[in-house]
Amino acid sequence: MKSTTYIRTLQIIHVAIMLGIVGFWLVIVLAIQPPMQPDMPNIVIYALTGMGFVACLAGSIFAFNLQNKAKAESQLSNKLQQYRTAHIIFLGAMEGAAMLFLIAYMLSAYWWTQFFGAILAIMAIYFPTRTRIISALELSNSDVDKWDNLA
Repeated sequence: MKSTTYIRTLQIIHVAIMLGIVGFWLVIVLAIQPPMQPDMPNIVIYALTGMGFVACLAGSIFAFNLQNKAKAESQLSNKLQQYRTAHIIFLGAMEGAAMLFLIAYMLSAYWWTQFFGAILAIMAIYFPTRTRIISALELSNSDVDKWDNLA
């Protein structure tokens, strides 16, 4: 897949997932107006928040391990495929964690359940660009030229 198509596809997926998180947050704030259940036991809120942190950490570790495996691949197509897989896993883990934080916020409206904002910032930092992909995969100049000339 040509570099511009590959990058554009990853960017569309990235933005769509981020917009899904923002859209859910807007529904909570504008339509539901937390706290939905002010008598919710704190243990439930702590569990949701804890699961959010675990999802964020585990997904990041798994995705970055896959990305490191991609560097070791000899064929460019395999590198790009593994990078895409790693990136989508990272996005899925971040989205899941953000949703857990948003549900905790919806149920309690505690300030510390609003870590979904931090997750959006992390996702924005890892927005896929040509330079970031080349750097992450440590592509050589010949690999970059090959990538640019793919049909």
